[in-house]
Amino acid sequence: MMGSTPSSWPSAHSGAAASAPGAVLQHVTRSRNAAAARPAQPSTVRGGSSSSSSHSSSTLSGRSRTKSSSSRLPAAAAAAAAAGHLQLQLQHPQQLQQFKQAAARSAAESEARLVQQLVEAGVPAAAAKALLVAADSTPAASPSSSCRGQVLLRLRQLQDVLGLPSIAAAARTMIKQPNLMARRPETLRHNAQQLSSALQLPQHSITRLLCAYPAALDMSPATVALRAAALAQTLRLRQDAAVEVACRCPRLLGLSPQHVQGKLDSLQAELQLPSREAAVEIVVGFPALLGLSSATLACKWRRLQDLAARNMHWKLQLAQLLQQRGAGCLGRVLAAGPGVVDRLQYVLDAQSAQDSSSAQQINTGNGAAAAAAAAETTAARAAVTKPVGELRLTTLLLQSEAKFTARHPEFVLWRLKQHSRPNSSSSNNNNSSSSSTL
Repeated sequence: MMGSTPSSWPSAHSGAAASAPGAVLQHVTRSRNAAAARPAQPSTVRGGSSSSSSHSSSTLSGRSRTKSSSSRLPAAAAAAAAAGHLQLQLQHPQQLQQFKQAAARSAAESEARLVQQLVEAGVPAAAAKALLVAADSTPAASPSSSCRGQVLLRLRQLQDVLGLPSIAAAARTMIKQPNLMARRPETLRHNAQQLSSALQLPQHSITRLLCAYPAALDMSPATVALRAAALAQTLRLRQDAAVEVACRCPRLLGLSPQHVQGKLDSLQAELQLPSREAAVEIVVGFPALLGLSSATLACKWRRLQDLAARNMHWKLQLAQLLQQRGAGCLGRVLAAGPGVVDRLQYVLDAQSAQDSSSAQQINTGNGAAAAAAAAETTAARAAVTKPVGELRLTTLLLQSEAKFTARHPEFVLWRLKQHSRPNSSSSNNNNSSSSSTL
């Protein structure tokens, strides 16, 4: 009986091994422990019969067979399971592809519903999509919630905490600092109140600051107050005036006083301003000017001087910009994109080409034809010089790309030709042999 029972285990459990290898392994382990717990049978007993030795040898052989069979069960079960999974993948690749496509469609439909929900609440479509993308990488406030599904709720809470006029304003603020989605409204309200106390500013000033620099809600109020005080000291302004400057260029709160001081010194030296206060006036008028590197500022200012010196109107207007530096126009001109100054070069080239063509027509004509050509030249010259004479320098430089190209459609082709020429920028600079120092 003892010898037959173990030898029957593999056949009795062979079907279950493939489906539940863990259960078979536990069964074999319990059998081994039970066998080890039984007292050992003596191999030879004095006066014993041959049946005892026969029984002992049968038991030992049964145990050895059980051990070898049980060691093969987990490996066989794992191999069978892997083979079955591989066979399922090989037999049904289309089902797997269909499942992936269905999951993608479901995700797209869910995102479309969320975007539509945000748009109906007053969030622009582009901002709604950007917020959903940011929500995917933002940890939720609780493990059981999803930031994606709470975007609209968090926007309304932020609007209430900061007293914003619309949910679109809340969306613009949250896009700058997406991890505000994971902050509870009580925490945001407490931080805003602490910041107001630390800066000693009214609520509307704090709201402006937080809309421009929402990262302050995640910072220590004392840290923000120290940075604002350092900025005020560097610019030699009152703290409320320095905060207003920071609202228009929030990155100033992240710059060290030494960095801001270096920018002011560079601006004063390059523009040959009479004092450091004059440089501060330009920065207060357009704080984003501090974002330019010293090399970029120097290159742009010199080229602007060169081009303005070739037209009397522009030269006078550039001098006026230096005198009215606090208005912000000069800062906007200097901070404009690098291709904006090319507009002045384009107008000068157009004038030169028109003058050359008109002179050739007049020289080759005679009598009535020459008079007609002269009249046509006068009209054409007036059309070309009108943007130079009547449009101010700031209008040419600060006009939007769409408006400028609509008024001067040939500018696009001209710019493409300029960029296709090797060393076009250096040749443009060399065209002006003399530069005027204003």
